[in-house]
Amino acid sequence: MKIIHMIDDYKILCKDIESMGKYEAYKAYIKKYPYFFEGVLKYLYCQPIENLKEMIENVNFHLLLKTAEENYETGKVDYIIEFMNKFIKKMNVDFDFSFLIGIEMGNIGGCATPCDTGDPHLYIGIDKPLDKQKIGMLISHELYHMLRAYMTQGSTADTVFSRMVEEGLASYSSLWAHDMEWNTVNIAKTLGVSEKQANNLLNNTNALLERIVNDGEKPISVETMTEYFIADMNDVEFPVIGYYVGLYLAHLSIEQGIDFESFISMSQNDIIDMWLKQILTLKCIKNN
Repeated sequence: MKIIHMIDDYKILCKDIESMGKYEAYKAYIKKYPYFFEGVLKYLYCQPIENLKEMIENVNFHLLLKTAEENYETGKVDYIIEFMNKFIKKMNVDFDFSFLIGIEMGNIGGCATPCDTGDPHLYIGIDKPLDKQKIGMLISHELYHMLRAYMTQGSTADTVFSRMVEEGLASYSSLWAHDMEWNTVNIAKTLGVSEKQANNLLNNTNALLERIVNDGEKPISVETMTEYFIADMNDVEFPVIGYYVGLYLAHLSIEQGIDFESFISMSQNDIIDMWLKQILTLKCIKNN
């Protein structure tokens, strides 16, 4: 594992803002990590950097830097590294990868986006306040993403169905890794939503399954990401639907006797076929 601390380059970004402005300084910063930010723009923001100019201009980069510095000062970054070392042993990771401990625009807690060049990589953001529970959830989630990408030769999540598979399994890995029971409290922790929202999701599972089936073949875009995979800051009734449905179907598979570890190398198409059959079975049971 190669640990990469991005904070020194971020300090340069903050300094360059005075002479270059936020947009140009940010573009210069992300060019230092092309293998990471190319994936972020393609798979998370789903649009070119030019379309994000207004967002970038409204970011308080100095405040994000201050938050990151506090995470170093309070030992949170040390804990991140310690937890990662323990977890890669638990997951039997036997290949090299880059571990980026970094700062972006405060939008990414963690990710392991596909890359065409370089070693596999995993990013954990330190531009938000962190606690040990959140760190554990983030690392287990993102490491699972990276492991599946490595084992399945980097299959991309380019439809609602395929993104649901990847996010659902990565979310369930947190429950699995930490031996957490299936209940409202733990679903809320895993998905990073309120217990009220988790309860809403649980109580409307069948309706949400239907929504995913109807839109499953749609390509990932700004619109489908917003509807199914991006957490809204407001107290919306049904947040991150794609994450929840994937999490629920992973849980259902385990209840039916599937070994969770077998998912690590299973193709997206095989998992989608399996889960669609499970949904069809649930509909038949409901209709009877």
